[in-house]
Amino acid sequence: MLNIEKKFGRHLFIQSKSGFLPHSDISDFFQDLHHGLKLISRSIESLNNDTDGYIRISVPPVFARNWLLPRLHKFYFEQPDIRFSFDASREVVDVAERGYHCAIRYGHGDWQDVEAVKLMDQLLFPVCRPALREKISSIEGLADANIITCDGLADHWVNWLDANGAQHVRLRKKFMLSDEDLCLGAAIGGLGVTVTWQTQAIEAMKSAQLVSPLPMTLVSGRSYWLVTPREKKLPPALRQFHTWLSEEAKTTMEDLMQLLRTSQAETV
Repeated sequence: MLNIEKKFGRHLFIQSKSGFLPHSDISDFFQDLHHGLKLISRSIESLNNDTDGYIRISVPPVFARNWLLPRLHKFYFEQPDIRFSFDASREVVDVAERGYHCAIRYGHGDWQDVEAVKLMDQLLFPVCRPALREKISSIEGLADANIITCDGLADHWVNWLDANGAQHVRLRKKFMLSDEDLCLGAAIGGLGVTVTWQTQAIEAMKSAQLVSPLPMTLVSGRSYWLVTPREKKLPPALRQFHTWLSEEAKTTMEDLMQLLRTSQAETV
């Protein structure tokens, strides 16, 4: 450290109990240096990967399992030479620093140092097995139903009831599970009613494993986004993937609306 400071002719670091920290006078220098190294890293990775049609993506596990992977074969059929590397994690990663070309994120789209393009809003609605639908002909009927929920769904239930003027309905939380995916599986298994959203439930609804007994949706206020590093030109493979994702998101919303209309017609 002393040799480095001697070379620059000024104090660069402050010694602390945990080690050496940058001097406050040169904090901007280290931020610029870090930014520059990130740009160099991106450029090197671009040379290594972009030319051969390679996409490394970070994606939430439930989104990958229930929505992305079941339809990815369609993209592969159109673009068989593009290779993928998936990292399924709930962690919100730094896409540039971790070497990802892109990430799927769930939230409000206000993350720093990235470009975020909305794919679709999250719509909330209840689902159950078709055999249970007749027992839930109105929102009040939920009071007698077995409700499947978890900590992550508690606010969704409250908000959905409030949005439909049913604050007075008291739900009987029969099954309290550890996560949303288990709740969906329990509903498919016929254990009761859970609240869900389109990317989680659309495939089970299309295969008639699930229906919405009360086909009223609520926009949760959160959305799914395609996130890419800021200040980086998208490679052709990623641009093609982005276009395909947007088209699939649009199709999913259209399919959902049709399924909900069908559920409503069959409920009447």
